[in-house]
Amino acid sequence: MTTDYPKKPQTYLSFATNNPTTKRHIYFTCPIVAKYGYGHDSTKERTDGTQDFRDKVRKVLGWAIRDGKITADEYNAELEVGYAAIKEAEKEERNEARYNPEYLEWVANKPKKTPTNKTKKEHTENRYVMLENRNTELMQQLEDLKKELEQKNEEYDSMEERKEHYKTLYNESIAPKTKTKTKKTYNTKNKIIDNVLDELVEDAIDL
Repeated sequence: MTTDYPKKPQTYLSFATNNPTTKRHIYFTCPIVAKYGYGHDSTKERTDGTQDFRDKVRKVLGWAIRDGKITADEYNAELEVGYAAIKEAEKEERNEARYNPEYLEWVANKPKKTPTNKTKKEHTENRYVMLENRNTELMQQLEDLKKELEQKNEEYDSMEERKEHYKTLYNESIAPKTKTKTKKTYNTKNKIIDNVLDELVEDAIDL
C-alpha cells in the first residue's frame, strides 16, 4: 500500500550552520583531544555531532597507542573518560537538542498505522499460543497439587491407623491381667509404658 505522506525530514539542526542534520550537535571541548594534543587548537571548544565527537575520541586514542603514549590496556579506560565527558556536555542547557521544525511538523501530522489483517491474525495466533501454554502450565500445577494432596491424605490415614493401634494397645495394657477369687491384678504404670515402648521399637525395626 502506497501513501503520499512525505518522507521523514532530518531530525536536528546544526549548531554551526542551523541547517537540518541527522546528528544531534553540542558545544564541546574534548578532554581526550586536549590531553594528547592532536590536531590544530586541541584545547579549543568546537561544535559538532555527538557521534562525531565519539569518533574523534577513538581516533585520537588510536594515535596515542601508535605513538606509545598509552598502552592497549589503557585504551578502554580513556575511552570511557571521553564518552562520559560527552554525556555530561549533552546535559548542559546550551546544548539542549535543537529539533528541525519540519521534523516536528512531520511527527505531529504523521498518520497512525492501522493494523492489517495479517497483523491482526498474527496477534490472534500469538495470543492463542500464549493462552495454550499458560493453560498447560496451570494443568501441570493442578496435577502436582492433586498428587501432593493424595500423599498427604495417605500419610494422615496411616497416622490415624497407628493412633488407633496404640490406643487399643494402651487400653489392653491397663485392663486386668488375672482374676482370682480374692483380688484382681493390674499392670503397673511402668509396665504399661514398657509395653507401648516395645511396640514402638518393633515398628521402627520393621520400617
